Amino acid sequence: MNSKNIMGYGVAAIVALAAFMPGRAEASARTKSLNHSVAFYERTASREHRMVIREPAVSGNQVMAAYARAVILDHRIATYARAFVGRVRYVWGGDSPVTGFDCSGLTLWVYRHFGKVIPRTAEEQYRAFHQIALARARPGDLVFFHWGPWVYHVGVYEGHGKVVAAADEEEGIRYESIWTRAVSFGTITH
Repeated sequence: MNSKNIMGYGVAAIVALAAFMPGRAEASARTKSLNHSVAFYERTASREHRMVIREPAVSGNQVMAAYARAVILDHRIATYARAFVGRVRYVWGGDSPVTGFDCSGLTLWVYRHFGKVIPRTAEEQYRAFHQIALARARPGDLVFFHWGPWVYHVGVYEGHGKVVAAADEEEGIRYESIWTRAVSFGTITH
């Protein structure tokens, strides 16, 4: 495959991914307006330009269906995380409801329940997740708490500035407001 073909597929991928960005309705309309094809100019050997039509790898309907599945999974993750609030104790290094959870053990367990394999520690999870802005965060994404360059805590985002996290030995698993601005949000490819 030459670089010209790769460029065409890159354009198709950008159009397909546009539906996942904020303003999803507008992105969907833009995708549909392209009639499921992407046009780009390809330079020929004689330096003339001609229009070439490439079919995208994914149609607009497929993109929207994938997005809907991701949103449903995210909400299921958030709901499942809330089931542990007040029921499971905090244990440093814990990663099951039987023994108890620490913060990253809780997120590991919740994601594993839905077939998603993620690393064990908060720092490793931070590096494995795609960093996103608060405006793009959905319930079920992760919230990473920072102390300088380090990630020291993680929880499951519940929306509206709330998080479910393994707090400490006294409080266990809590549903609480995000208490600091030193946070970032991460999502995993669903």
